[in-house]
Amino acid sequence: MEASATVAEPVLEAADLCLSYRERPVLQGLDFRLVPGQSYLLTGPSGAGKTTLLKAFAGLLPFQGELRVLGQSWAALTPAQSRQLRTRIGFVFQRAGLFDFLTCLENLTVPLQQRTSLSRAEQREKAQHALEEVGLGDAAARRVHELSGGMQKRLGIARALLFSPELLICDEPTAGLDPITGRSILELLAEVQERHSVSFLMATSNPKPARHFTEKIGMLWQGKIGWEGKWEDAFQSGTAAVQQFFKGALEGPLTEELAVDRV
Repeated sequence: MEASATVAEPVLEAADLCLSYRERPVLQGLDFRLVPGQSYLLTGPSGAGKTTLLKAFAGLLPFQGELRVLGQSWAALTPAQSRQLRTRIGFVFQRAGLFDFLTCLENLTVPLQQRTSLSRAEQREKAQHALEEVGLGDAAARRVHELSGGMQKRLGIARALLFSPELLICDEPTAGLDPITGRSILELLAEVQERHSVSFLMATSNPKPARHFTEKIGMLWQGKIGWEGKWEDAFQSGTAAVQQFFKGALEGPLTEELAVDRV
């Protein structure tokens, strides 16, 4: 008998994941699976809970249910183990989360000071290398408030790559950018994923520009992944809400929900 092929353990796996925000249910029995090396685009209506889900995946929010990341269950980890696991996850925040009063280089050396035993010279060298990788090699001395929106996104990506993560999570990486700058950021992320062989999860409310940069698309709706597939499959979906969202139609089951203030 031939030996069966070894199945790689998922990078991310959620089962019956539930989470409420200010006593309002956001995630309701969500199941999710991301395999090693995969690039996945998470989309859905504004307010559906995409950011909340990403933060739960990164161990930044409490939840109910089962959630395993890089082979470890968040619920079973001690605080020290949780901090260690977070170094294996790169997170690019929607609003960058940068220190405006620091330079680009300092925004990268601060986390290195906090989490490593590298010398000051080694920290600066590592930070400079990260800046060069995202096209900011000449901007090391510039402060964040002096940067354009696209440059700030690049700096956020550089910070996320500092600890050579195995999983890269990006929340609305093109939000607030013009189409040309947005595409340059998506191309940078695609290059980063290929160069580092990192598993990649990106969330956006506008999936069309990113459809060529990911292998699989999932739509978050009513607290669950209501549909998964490829871009072209969405328009043939038997679910009216899926078709309405991807076509951008004004009439359909999502219209009333979009008028409601959601998390």
